[in-house]
Amino acid sequence: MASIVRLTLIVVLTARALLGASPEQQPFLSTVGTQHGPAAHARLSTSWVAVGPYPAGMREQHLGANPAAIFGHPSDVLLARPNAGTNRSSWLPSFTTYANKPPRTDFVSELVLNSTGGIRQKHALSVAFPVSFEDIRQYQGWASLQWQSYLSSELVIDCGNDVREPCPIFIALERGAEFAVVSRSASPDPEPSNLEWFTGDWYSYNDGPAPLDNTRDQESDGIPPQPHILLLATGRYSLLLRVMYEDRIFGDPRDYSSSHRITPIVNVTIDVGHFGTPATRSLPPSDGTHRSPLSVLNVLAPSIVNGWLAGWGIAVDILNHGPDAITVFGADLKVRGFEDSTFLANIPVVVRIEPFQTRSVALEVQQSNQLFHTLPQMGTDVQGTLTLRSHDDDRKSYTIESTLRLEVIGLASTSGTKQQSSFSFTYLTGDGSLGISAATVPAKWAEASPRENAHAPAMLVLHGAGVNALDPAWTSAMPRQDHIWTVLPTGGTAWGFDWQLSSSVHARAAVHALSKGAAIFYPGVSPSPHLWDSRVPIAPGGAVRVFEPTKLIVVGHSNGGQGAWHYMTKHPNEVLAGVVAAGYIKLSDYVGHHWHVGRQHTDPILNGILRSSLSPFENDLCASNLAGIPLLVKYGEKDTNVPTWHSRSMASLVTAWNQYSLVRPSDFRDLVQVVEAATKGHWWGDIFLEWDVEHFIRHRSRPDSQEGWKRPKRDFKKMQLSLTDPAETGSMGIWRVTRVLIPGRLARLTVSQSTPNFYVLNGINVGTISLEMREAEEIISEGCTGQDVRFHIGGTNFSLTDLVRHAAAENRSSISICRDNGTWRTLIDTDPNRWSRPMGPMIRALVSSGPLQIVLPSLCTEKICARYRSVGRRFAHDIFLYGRLESRFVLDTDVISSSVATQANIEPGSLDSANVIVLGGPEDNLLAKYMNSSQPRPLQIDRDLVRLEDGTPYFSSCLAFVSLAPHPLFAAKRGLALTAWGNDLCGIETAAKLLPVRTGAQVPEWVVVDGHRSAWQGAGGVLAAGWYNANWTFSESMSFVS
Repeated sequence: MASIVRLTLIVVLTARALLGASPEQQPFLSTVGTQHGPAAHARLSTSWVAVGPYPAGMREQHLGANPAAIFGHPSDVLLARPNAGTNRSSWLPSFTTYANKPPRTDFVSELVLNSTGGIRQKHALSVAFPVSFEDIRQYQGWASLQWQSYLSSELVIDCGNDVREPCPIFIALERGAEFAVVSRSASPDPEPSNLEWFTGDWYSYNDGPAPLDNTRDQESDGIPPQPHILLLATGRYSLLLRVMYEDRIFGDPRDYSSSHRITPIVNVTIDVGHFGTPATRSLPPSDGTHRSPLSVLNVLAPSIVNGWLAGWGIAVDILNHGPDAITVFGADLKVRGFEDSTFLANIPVVVRIEPFQTRSVALEVQQSNQLFHTLPQMGTDVQGTLTLRSHDDDRKSYTIESTLRLEVIGLASTSGTKQQSSFSFTYLTGDGSLGISAATVPAKWAEASPRENAHAPAMLVLHGAGVNALDPAWTSAMPRQDHIWTVLPTGGTAWGFDWQLSSSVHARAAVHALSKGAAIFYPGVSPSPHLWDSRVPIAPGGAVRVFEPTKLIVVGHSNGGQGAWHYMTKHPNEVLAGVVAAGYIKLSDYVGHHWHVGRQHTDPILNGILRSSLSPFENDLCASNLAGIPLLVKYGEKDTNVPTWHSRSMASLVTAWNQYSLVRPSDFRDLVQVVEAATKGHWWGDIFLEWDVEHFIRHRSRPDSQEGWKRPKRDFKKMQLSLTDPAETGSMGIWRVTRVLIPGRLARLTVSQSTPNFYVLNGINVGTISLEMREAEEIISEGCTGQDVRFHIGGTNFSLTDLVRHAAAENRSSISICRDNGTWRTLIDTDPNRWSRPMGPMIRALVSSGPLQIVLPSLCTEKICARYRSVGRRFAHDIFLYGRLESRFVLDTDVISSSVATQANIEPGSLDSANVIVLGGPEDNLLAKYMNSSQPRPLQIDRDLVRLEDGTPYFSSCLAFVSLAPHPLFAAKRGLALTAWGNDLCGIETAAKLLPVRTGAQVPEWVVVDGHRSAWQGAGGVLAAGWYNANWTFSESMSFVS
C-alpha cells in the first residue's frame, strides 16, 4: 500500500534590490515609500449607481462595444457630469436598454470585510435587472442572455501624509470585466476616453491559494494574490466597474433560477485597501539584511515519490511590494533531519522583479540521497529551509520566510487507492517556466522495467474549465489502468487558454517530461532534473522512458473535451484513441457571435477577416484529421451546460470523414461510439469509471500478446489533412504540411491511393509537404516487391523510392517538396521554404520560447511614456493571472545602441529569441524605430497616422495600431514581435485593450482601430485589418481596408 506523510519546508528568500538606479532604469514608477510611514485608509461606499443593461457580444469587449457609449462616457453618465457644455446624461433613451426603462439603477453592496483601521475593505455586489430575458432568448438563443452594465461608487483615499504624495492602493475585481478610477476633485475634468482600464479577475483566481503565511490574519490586513496596484493621492474618487454576464463563465441562469422567469445575475467582489506591508512575514533584520518588500504568494512543488523528488524543482511566485527592482539569483535548500547536501537548489536563470510585479522563480533541485527508507512515520512533519539569495555583497539584501508542504508517497505493486497512486510532478515547459501536473501510476507498474514499457501508450486527461487538476477528486475520477500511465496536466491555470496555445504546450510538455522523469522510480535509474525538462529529447542509448510520449489515448471533459478534439486534430499520428465527454465543438458554436454589437456596423468582408482569426481553434474545420481514430463520445441526456447536439454533431462529422477516407467504410462505422447517459447532467462522479469508458480504454491500452505495443495502422483509400498553422499541426499518415501559401487561409492536402504503389496528391493553399524518413521507408517496404513507389502532384511525378534513397545517402531525416511558381520541386532540410514563417492570429504572440520581453519607450513625452509603462504593467499582470505567463521589462535604450537609425544596432544580450512586445511607435520607441528601418513593413506609423504601402492614410483621434512582426533578432526565426501604438492617450488605451489576454477575441495579424467608434460600434470601429503574406508583405486576399 502507498504511504503518505507530510514533508514541511520553511522557505526563506534572500534577494537584492537594485538601488541607486536612474529614473530611466525604473520603468514602472518613481520611487514611492511603500515600506514606511502610516498605512493608507481606503473606504468604498456601499451605494452604487448603474446604467444598463445593454447587449454584450461574446469576447467582444476588447473592442469597446458598449452601444450606449455614443450618448456619453460612463463616467459622465454615472456622475451626471456636464461635458463640453452639455449634460450627456440627460440623453439616455430608455429603449436602448434591455429593460425599456430609465437606464439608471441603484444597487447596494454588502461589506463582507472591514479590517481594523480601514486599510482593507471587501464588498460583495449582486447585479441583476428586471428584464424578461426568456422572451429574448426564445428567438435569439443563449447568446442573447449576455448583458453589460457600468456601475459607480465613491472611493475615499486617505494616505495619512501631509503632502499630496500618492500612496499605493490595491484593487481586485472578481467576476467583473474591468474597472477604472476617476478623481472627483480633478480640475479640469480628465477626458473620460483617456481613462486607464484595469482587467478584472473573470475566473476568481484571487480566491485561489492565499499568501503562504501562518503568522498573519490574511482576511483582515493581507491582500489578494493578484491585485492591481494604483498610486492614488488623498481624495475622493469614483470607482467605475464594467460588469458583464458571460454565458461561458456564469452558465445558464435556468440552473439556479427557481421560477419560470430567468434572471442572469453577476455576483462581483471588490477588494480594496492599502498596499505596502508584505503579506508574508519578514525575518528580523540581521547580518546586513533588511525588512523585505517581497511576498511569497504561491508555491508549486512536486510530490516525493519512492523517496525521490518527482520533478525538475520548485517554483515560487513572488510579488515585489517595494519601489525598487529586485533580482533573485541564488538558492539553498536544507531539510531538517537530513544532510545539507541531500537537496541542492539553484536558479539557472536570474529573475528580475519590477516594482509591483509578480514573477515565478523556478528553482532547480537536485537530490543526492533517496529518502524512502529514512522518512519518519506517517503524520510526522519534517522542516527545512529554502533560501533565495543575491551574490552581490555591495547591494541591499532581504530575507523572508514561508512554508511549503510536500506530499510523500510510497508506491507499491498493489493498486492501493486511486489517490495514493497519484502524485504531482513538476517540469520545464517550452517557454522555460515550471509547470505542474498530476500523474497516476499503472497498477502493475513494477511488473515490467522502463525499457520493456518504452513503447507503451499513455493516457492524457484534460480537465474542464475551473477544475484543479491536482485535486484528488479529479485524479480519482479517472480509471486507473493496469499497464499505462495517466497524465493529468493543469494547462497553466484552471481555465488557461482552453487547451489551446500555451495550455496545449503545457500538456505536451507534461507528457514528454513524465515519460522520461518517471523512470527514476524504478531501480537502476539515477535521478536528474534534466529528465524532467520537456525540451530535452531522449538521446539514443541514453535515459530510458516509461512510455512513448507520441502514443496517447486522449480523454477530456467539457472544456477539456473541446481540448481533446483540439489536441487530436493537431496531432493525429500521436493518438491511439479518444474519449470526449460533454465536450463542445468550438467557442463560436458554444456561445455564438451573432449577438455582437459590431454585427450592426461591420462590413461583411471585415467580418470574414476578423472571424478568420478563430479558424486555428475551430475543431470541426480539421475533423478530417480524425479519420480512422477510435472515439468514444459520451454525454448526459440532461446536460444544461454543453448542449447535447455538440457531441452528436461532431461524432456525425467524424463518421462522415471515416466514410470518405477508409479502405472499407462498412468495417469502420463503429469507430465512433456515442453514449447518451439517461437522466444524467453535465457531470457525474462515475462518468469515466463506468463500464463503457473502462472497456474502451482497456481494450486499447493492454499489450497484445503478439504485437506488443505496436501502433495500429490506419489504412486510407483517401485522406485529407486540414490545417491553418503548420507549426502546430503534425503528420497524418506519412504526410505533413510544413508551409502554407496564404497565412490565415485553411490548407488542405488530399491524398488518394489508386494502386498500391501510386499516390495522387492535391493541395489547396499548400506550399511545402514533408515526409519523415522512417514512415517513407515503411511505405516502400510494404509496396509491391521490386516496384517503384511513386506519387503525383500538380502535374509533377516523383519517385518516393528514389527520394528515400538519396535522402538516406545524405543522412537526412526527412524528405520535402515545395511549390515554387506553380511547379513542385524537392528541397533540402535547410531550405527556408521548408517551413512557414511564424503566424498569427494576434494571441499567438503569447506562445513564446521564454518570458515575453516587454520593451518600454523613452523617446515620448513623460505623459505618453508613463501611459505605455502602465499598459506594460497591466499586460504583465493579466497574462500572469490568466495563464501564468512570464514577462520581463526592457528599456529601449538598453536594446538599441543609437538613436540614429543608420547607426542603430541591437545590443548583444539585451534580447533573446523569446517573443517581444514593443510598446509605442517609431516616434516613441527606439526598437520600433529600428524595426521600421531594418524591416520595411506594408503598414507604417507616420507621426500620428497609419499609412498603407500604397499611401492610403488612416487618421483620427484615438487611433490605435496593433500588429505582429518578425522578431527583431535575425537569428530568432521562430519568434514574433507584437507592436502596439496609439496616437494619443485614448489611442494607447484602445491599443491596450487589443493586447491578447483571453481566447476568443477576433484579432488577426494586424488591425487599425478608431477607438471613438469602436467604443460603441465594436468591430464597426475597425478601419483596416488582416494578415500578412508569407514573406510579411501586404496580403490583398486576406486584408480589409476601408
